[in-house]
Parts: sequence; structure tokens; C-alpha cells
Amino acid sequence: MPIATPGARDRILHTAHDLFYRDGIRATGIDRIIKEACVTKVTFYRHFPAKDDLIRAFLDYRHQRWMAWFGRTLEAQIGERKGLAEALAATLQNWFDDEAFRGCAFINSAVEMAEALPETLPIARAHKQAMVQCLAGYLPDNAGGRRLAEMLALVIDGAIVKAQRDGDGEEALLLLRAWLALLPAAEMAQMRIQAVQPGADDFAAQIAQRRKQRGPQNGAADIQRDKQLWRQLAGADDNRPDDAKPGLCFGHFLLMLFKPSQQGTAEMPADQEQNLIANHAAKRDRQHHQWEGQKPLMRGHAA
Repeated sequence: MPIATPGARDRILHTAHDLFYRDGIRATGIDRIIKEACVTKVTFYRHFPAKDDLIRAFLDYRHQRWMAWFGRTLEAQIGERKGLAEALAATLQNWFDDEAFRGCAFINSAVEMAEALPETLPIARAHKQAMVQCLAGYLPDNAGGRRLAEMLALVIDGAIVKAQRDGDGEEALLLLRAWLALLPAAEMAQMRIQAVQPGADDFAAQIAQRRKQRGPQNGAADIQRDKQLWRQLAGADDNRPDDAKPGLCFGHFLLMLFKPSQQGTAEMPADQEQNLIANHAAKRDRQHHQWEGQKPLMRGHAA
């Protein structure tokens, strides 16, 4: 018979953390947690009267644990004389390469439990704001630094979701580095990005090569279109100053795709512009259908 010990609560919480993150909150029952934590039901309910109490404790524990790891690892990478951009990529790669990686626990929990436990949403928002504050600590203490920290947090979230969804952390990091390479010179200087860092075209070529290796559906036209988009985003054919170039942040990227005529972007023929938008919309729809078809097979990853 398991015996209650001073460490019983910690065992319950650590067990729940691993199971909730790996298999999902809904898929993990109380009986399983009790069994794997080696406690009695009486002990369990003494510490956590309801599953919702355990979920709240899990999210708080996950937040403290993840933020401590993120800050420590990022600081160590920067200590190796890396700029913030490369330090971020190296930190995320460390996480993506872990066999236990299942994406962001807060995004997962908010999606899974938004209706059953609405407070997961503000908890997730608070976690993301803490991440923005962490990033802002490495940037100038002004509105521009705060805005850049928010942009970085958004793109990092995108890389996390892509790595989880596709099971391909390497391409997610290539895309992250490509976005960082598109930043204006002033913001690159704020992040201490080295001048020798590859540009957007270099990253686009690497991404295109990886896609080409995965099958004939990603052919030469698709690869060329992606490279053209990187050049357009980077303003490679635009003689205006960096801070006047279009498409140099994630929001401008979306606006360029869907409202190019209203953003003062570099001119391109109307038919080419429409084809660019149509092709990316079609690709998005294909990815959405593929994702919808895979969801029943990915409970452990998407939970």
C-alpha cells in the first residue's frame, strides 16, 4: 500500500506534468496519475480536490519550469558570443530536438481546455507576456524594443507550432532564421545579428532544397516562387532605405499577401501578383486539409 510522504504532492504534480504534456489533459485520467505517482486516492484528493486544481498547478509548474529553462539556455547561448537572433534559434533547436517535445503546453492547453476550463486562456496569455518580457530584456528599453520583442515572440510561437505540427524542427528554424534575416538594419543591430549571417535568399534556397527532397509536388516553380517571395519581402530590388522597405515584419508579410496594392509594395505585374496570392492561398488550403486529416492520428502531439 503506498504511503503518504512529504513528497507526495510533488510526485503527483511531476507525474501529471509529464502525462498532461505528452498525452493531453483530457486523455489523462486521475486513476492513471494516482497509479504512476504511487499514491493513494486519499492522498491525491487531499492535495488536489478536483482535476481542475491539478490542471492549474500543472500550468503554474510548467510556466516556472519552462521560463527558467528558456532564460538559462538563452543566456548561455548569448554568453557564447552569439547575437540574440542566433541564440534564439540555438535555444529552440535544443528544445525541438528533445524526444519529449510536444509543442507549447500553453497553446495546447488553451485549445484543449478553453471551454471546459476558460481560465486556461488568461494563464496562456500571461505565459506569453512573460516570454515577451524576457526577450525585451535583451533589447533597448523603448517602444521599438518592446515592439520587436512582441514580433519575436509571435514568430517563435509560429516556429513552435510548425515544429510540432510537421515534426520538422529543422525547417521551422530555417524559417525563423529567414524571418530574422529580413529585419531592417537598425533592428538587426539591436539584436547583434552578425553581418555574415546568411540572407533571406540563402535560407530560401535551403528550405526549397528540403522541400524538393520530400517529393515531386514541390517542384521548381514552387521553389522559384518561394525565392521570389523572400526577395520581395527583403526588398532586394528596392532602393529605398531599410526603414521604408515593405514586408520587413511578420504583419507586413501577411498584408503583402492579401492586400498588396494598399501597402506600397514594390511593383509587380497584376497577373503575377494575383498568381502569387492564389498560389499561397491554395498551398494554405492544402496544408489545412492535410492537417485536418491527420488530427485523429496526433492526439499525443496536439493534445
